[in-house]
Amino acid sequence: MNTDSNRGTYLFDHISASDQIGRFLAAYGLALSISKRFILFPGHYDLPAVGLGKLPDTVAVAWIIQDIAIAGGFADEANVFKGLAMGSPYVRAVCMGRALMIPGMVGKNIGKWLEAGELPKTVSKYGRTKEEIFVCYEQLKEKYPGRIDEIPLGAVGIYTYTQKFRTGLQQIMAGTRNFNLKTVTRNDLMALTEEAEAVSGIPYVMRAYRDAAEAVLDS
Repeated sequence: MNTDSNRGTYLFDHISASDQIGRFLAAYGLALSISKRFILFPGHYDLPAVGLGKLPDTVAVAWIIQDIAIAGGFADEANVFKGLAMGSPYVRAVCMGRALMIPGMVGKNIGKWLEAGELPKTVSKYGRTKEEIFVCYEQLKEKYPGRIDEIPLGAVGIYTYTQKFRTGLQQIMAGTRNFNLKTVTRNDLMALTEEAEAVSGIPYVMRAYRDAAEAVLDS
C-alpha cells in the first residue's frame, strides 16, 4: 500500500500496470479501494468520477470484479443514470452523500421555522403548513396512520427527495427503453464533444449509431 497524506491512499498490490494507474489517481487526490467483493472509485467535485470510466477494464485483467460502486458529486437522477450506463456492466451502485443530506437539513430547518412562525419567503411561497410544503406528506400520513407526528421533518425531506429521484430515474429509463437497471449500457450514451469521446470511449454524437442509421438507409 502506498500512502501520501497530500494525495490520498491507494492500493495496488495485485494489479498490473499499478504504477501508471497509481500516478493518475494520486495526481488528482483520488483513492482506489479494492477487495474481493467491492471496488470503489471515488471522484472529486473538481474532477468528475466519470473520468475514471476506463479503469475497470484495466484492473479486470488481474482481478475478478464482482461489484463496483462509483461516487463523486452525484446529485440528480440524470447523472446517476449516466454513471450506471458508463460503468456498465461493472458499476452496480452509485454513492450519494451531500445530495441526500441537504434535503434532510432543509426539512429540519423548515420544522424549526414552523415552530417559531418565521418561515422565510423562499419557503412560504410553497405553503405555510407541513402538508402544503412537503408534497409527500399526505402520502406518508396514509402509509403511517396515526404516527406521522413521530417522523421528523428532516426525514420527510429526504423521503420527498428520493421520491422525486425515483420518478425522474424511471422517466429517463423509460425514455431509453430500459425497464431494468441490468439493461442499462454504455450504448445508451453519446459524447457531446470529441474530447469527451477521447476520454470516455463513448461515441461522439455526430458519429453515434451512424453505422446503424446507414444500414437502415441502405436497406
